[in-house]
Amino acid sequence: MIAAFARQPDFRLRSPSSRYYEETVWKYIVRVINWLLLAAAVALVAAAWWIVYRPGAGLPGEVAAPVSAEVRVDRDRLGVPHIQARSVEDALFAQGYVTAQDRLWQMDSLRRLAAGELAEIAGKAVLPLDIRARQLRMRWLAERWAASLPEAQRAQLAAYARGVNHFLEGNLRRLPPEFTLLGYAPRPWRVADTLLCALEMNRTLSGAWEHDLMKFRMARSGDRNLVDQLFPPRLGTEPLPGSNAWAVAGSRTSTGRPS
Repeated sequence: MIAAFARQPDFRLRSPSSRYYEETVWKYIVRVINWLLLAAAVALVAAAWWIVYRPGAGLPGEVAAPVSAEVRVDRDRLGVPHIQARSVEDALFAQGYVTAQDRLWQMDSLRRLAAGELAEIAGKAVLPLDIRARQLRMRWLAERWAASLPEAQRAQLAAYARGVNHFLEGNLRRLPPEFTLLGYAPRPWRVADTLLCALEMNRTLSGAWEHDLMKFRMARSGDRNLVDQLFPPRLGTEPLPGSNAWAVAGSRTSTGRPS
């Protein structure tokens, strides 16, 4: 028996109209993809400008401010502000302004951390931090401290707060990107907020009290000698870490020795 097999053609011929249709469809698809890529690029550039560049724009120039005389702020090549003013209060006003200009998000997050208000913007994940801060009554301590300040100190801190708020009032529509991403605006700055940040820094840099409290509790219910071995008495000469530690070369000192 002889089996017959149908032989496949080596190639096919298509009509010109069919080929033209396929080419037209592919050109259309490529054109749509190109437009989508262009739109995505424009949106990305616009988002980068809105979130990153826009908040820091407008640093040079003049700003009308409630100061007694002209205050000059010059930034060096590293962006560090150098303030020239005729009075301490004007200088502190400018300090508050430029600090908010550079560090508004850090300022707001630090006072929220100290006051136990982070969960309002960051959610339940930071609730333990808020509970801890409220147990320590940091906001209450700052308010009491502010109320008992000598008049001269309160006036200086008030000048600083006015500087911060002057920046806020003029820049509510171009806040740092963190505020945009979290969808909220910071509250005005108060004298107690500066003290609140100071209390938080003190708590951060002096955590030995927690060890002292643990030692006291362990000694009250256990062997005092064993507790002393775990927590030996401090002499005050122990080296302590510092986040702002720095050194100066001998070529930069009057003695010729590094310091």
